[in-house]
Amino acid sequence: MTVHAHPDDEAVFTGGILPLYHDRGVRTVLVCCTGGEEGEIHDPDLDAEAARPRLGAIRADELRCAVAALNIDVLEMLGYPDSGMAETAANANPACFHQVPRAESTARLVALIRRDQPQVLVTYNDYGAYGHPDHIAAHQITMAAWDLAGDPDYRPDLGTPWTPLKLYYTAWPEDLFKQAREMYLARGLKWPWDRDDDTTSADPEHQSDEEGVQDAATEPKPPPYAPPPVTTRIDVRSCVPRKMAAFACHRTQFMRDGLFRTIPEDIALVAFGEDHLTLVRSRVTAPTPETDLFAGL
Repeated sequence: MTVHAHPDDEAVFTGGILPLYHDRGVRTVLVCCTGGEEGEIHDPDLDAEAARPRLGAIRADELRCAVAALNIDVLEMLGYPDSGMAETAANANPACFHQVPRAESTARLVALIRRDQPQVLVTYNDYGAYGHPDHIAAHQITMAAWDLAGDPDYRPDLGTPWTPLKLYYTAWPEDLFKQAREMYLARGLKWPWDRDDDTTSADPEHQSDEEGVQDAATEPKPPPYAPPPVTTRIDVRSCVPRKMAAFACHRTQFMRDGLFRTIPEDIALVAFGEDHLTLVRSRVTAPTPETDLFAGL
């Protein structure tokens, strides 16, 4: 079970492991906490102003497309509104995912864990990968649910207790993207995430216009964060075509001429050929480093 904040996060962070483990006969479950209503609109076939009021419905269709592309067995929606970024009007909405009491949203996730009975949970680190309030909330409820789902004294009305065995954080494969950048430059191509001063963002996923951060230089910088070290590298090269197909589903979020849609096939195998994770909780003996999320089970 992967617990993500918005439609498209499933492809960016876990678009390799989801189809890979489906192929291995593992039942895969995606929990998406919000509808992504505050996202960007880069689909050239849409009028952004006209589409904005129905972006939630548009992104729901995009998510269903990506779920099919990644062969995800079960899609679960927590049903909260997207919180947007800090200090926005959407972020102040008391009904948004970031603002609702954690006890409430944790209970919803516990009910899903008890129903779907995952052995492995995957979510973001405590910084939410890059500081988005919804990513941080997803992290927090997953960490709480890790213990509460198996507690017979906690909310018996939510179903029969179930105890997951391993919990992972997603990790950005920085070394792979460095290799991919070198391949671009060797071919005389500009790496799309290089700024004018020829430096590369520490958060390449959200460096380009594809995620609406072109004005990031004018915004307050997030506090320094050092993610925990990667413990687990999963070879997902066989699933890269499906991951690219999932990117193509999210037409509002990934520009048609952006890296996620135009990266050459051989470079995509490098950039997206491994999914990196960090094992942070385990109820079984699982020595690291690992090459399998189910090691020790």
